[in-house]
Amino acid sequence: MKTIFGYFFTAVLMALAIYFFYFANQEAQHVESFDKVVEKKIPIHSVDLSQESKFLDQNGRTFLEIRNPYRIVVSNKDIPDFMKELFLQSEDRQFYEHGGIDAFAVLRAMIVNSHSHQIEQGGSTITQQLARNLYLNYNKTFSRKLSEVFYAYELEKKLTKDQILNLYLNTIYFQNGVYGVEAASQFYFQKSVKDLTKAQMAFLAAIPNNPSLYNPLTHFANTKKRQERLIDLMKKNGFLTAEEAEAAKKEPITVNYPPPTLRLEAGASSDLCVFAER
Repeated sequence: MKTIFGYFFTAVLMALAIYFFYFANQEAQHVESFDKVVEKKIPIHSVDLSQESKFLDQNGRTFLEIRNPYRIVVSNKDIPDFMKELFLQSEDRQFYEHGGIDAFAVLRAMIVNSHSHQIEQGGSTITQQLARNLYLNYNKTFSRKLSEVFYAYELEKKLTKDQILNLYLNTIYFQNGVYGVEAASQFYFQKSVKDLTKAQMAFLAAIPNNPSLYNPLTHFANTKKRQERLIDLMKKNGFLTAEEAEAAKKEPITVNYPPPTLRLEAGASSDLCVFAER
């Protein structure tokens, strides 16, 4: 019986190995050297994520902004440590220890996915999520997951951990066409991320996990519930005292709509685009 089980186990391992190398080979046929692709798609040491056009009146005041997408890039020093920890603790606690891939998270995801016969759990590190944000789509396929791993490996070779985290925090999606923590802060609270309270930071950090489900403009209650779970997590991991956590949960959260300045997504008006060119 043990011999039969041994043969069966070996066969399963071989099948998994063949499966992995098949997809690796398929992916390799469709992409260039990952090193070259990363360099081509993004000049890694001079990243320009901001894309916007401003129209000023005769007094020098902005009356129209066209942004594609709505993103305001900020440096590491302008993002509070608490905001960084909110994402590290909830998304990738081993971020500063792993080399881009968290083997235990991947294994856990494989077990969950094998039971459901589809990809239900990602197991993605912050580096993998950044790779997806910069280079890939969001299709839940094994091929894309493999690409994500390879791109993450290249990013880890080229960037420091702080650079990766900063890029991540400037590219994550906060629903309503808003990308990055600074743009989200100004869009929902009309102030810079460095001026937010810890309760407001936790509220914003709740959104990217599932932007449509936690859209504060349409599902405020969902966002608030996740904010409170994040506050509990920060208390559990020693970043908030019990008193601070309780106060943060009770702090009123008021989501403001965008400021009076008209904001349009690029491509929204061909007439405006022509006007901009002039």
